[in-house]
Amino acid sequence: MKAFEISPFTPELRSAFADLWVPWLERMTGREPEPEDLLAVGDPERFYVQRGGAVFYAIADGAPVGVVAVKNLTGGV
Repeated sequence: MKAFEISPFTPELRSAFADLWVPWLERMTGREPEPEDLLAVGDPERFYVQRGGAVFYAIADGAPVGVVAVKNLTGGV
């Protein structure tokens, strides 16, 4: 197994969110992203980070290989 590191969101990694997540969604569900999905992956900083959530990337050999996002729903949830 290849070693990797975890990196929080950075502007340089913005486009990697969609690059990783959209193909995963299509493989796992057999459907294309909905309009709200496209807003989130197009600007994860605004959709998650600025609203109290977080985005983390798995980085291997200097390249993003995975992504996870946590959305703040309300009142710290």
